[in-house]
Amino acid sequence: MKIYYTRGIIMEKQLTIYETPIKGVQYFALSIIFGDKRILPWFFSNYIQLEWIYNKDIVDRYIKFSYFEEYYIGIPFINKQIFIREVISDTDVVRFLIRNIDAGWYTQLCLDEYYIPGKTSFQDNHYGHDNLICGYNLTKEIFTLFGYNNDRKLGFSYASFEQIRNAYASTDIELFPVIPNSFSYGNLIFLIKPDEEVSYSLDLNCIEKLLKEYLNGSNFAIRNDLIYNPTDEKLYGMNIYDELISRFRNYVESVVEDIRLLHTIYEHKKVMVMRIKYLKELSYIPPETSMDEFDLLEKKAQIARNLQLKYVFLLNTDLLDKIADILVDMKHIEAEAIKKLIIIVENVKLWNKYIK
Repeated sequence: MKIYYTRGIIMEKQLTIYETPIKGVQYFALSIIFGDKRILPWFFSNYIQLEWIYNKDIVDRYIKFSYFEEYYIGIPFINKQIFIREVISDTDVVRFLIRNIDAGWYTQLCLDEYYIPGKTSFQDNHYGHDNLICGYNLTKEIFTLFGYNNDRKLGFSYASFEQIRNAYASTDIELFPVIPNSFSYGNLIFLIKPDEEVSYSLDLNCIEKLLKEYLNGSNFAIRNDLIYNPTDEKLYGMNIYDELISRFRNYVESVVEDIRLLHTIYEHKKVMVMRIKYLKELSYIPPETSMDEFDLLEKKAQIARNLQLKYVFLLNTDLLDKIADILVDMKHIEAEAIKKLIIIVENVKLWNKYIK
């Protein structure tokens, strides 16, 4: 956090944003807590399952990590407040955002990016998307935003107070994609900040369960069945491979041109390698135990992702067939690697139970 004063008055304040291993999907919560080592046991106990809304009639097609993310419910290291826009309808949004930052709150809200410099839609088309407001400068009268920019990468952008007023005031919630089981997402404002009081221990039961669910392609939404009726509109875990392979083989445009899909696959393998390293550091996996399969998966996923980037520029369909071949190999390698890791976790649990 950076704070600058002039004659005792705060003129500039920037809340901290951390780099995370997951950038293919916008996870604001991780970006504000990942600098805290206390979260690592929780992070490595989760972020194992993947899901893909693959129905061509649904707007939201990207692959993402499955966890209880909606409204930040499943993130123990986050304090949150949720408002609907009408609650602050009589408040100047600029003053509202400045007060939030002064109190240490990051603000996530939906803005019309037509008015936001550095965004793909800037002065081109009206497009509603959520952004994280994480800083301000009173002298320059600008806010710092964190989110996807016109280079399709997570990063900072800057908008004047007046541009933010326009982006907020002109935002029509109809601009925002329909999110299943969501209450008018574009109408919501989230205030989030790190929770310094929370603790979480590595949960081997959770890791084992998620690994088995990933291997079997189990419907993660069943965990929400007390709130929502689970649907079959998503693919999970290993079941994603066959559909992804099919769509690359058949050159389905919405898939082969969406670089988020394979980038998330790559980040999933990268996080698995990080998890293996973490478990070895804690002596849950013996140092002499080879887990090279996960390193191989990360490399193959990176190659597939890079081939897709090459395809976007060259439009050479031979590259898509190569990607499909790599995914076929990855499916077989990963199935055996996950089974091996499950056995290791089960043995550790048995040993822990025995020594107690």
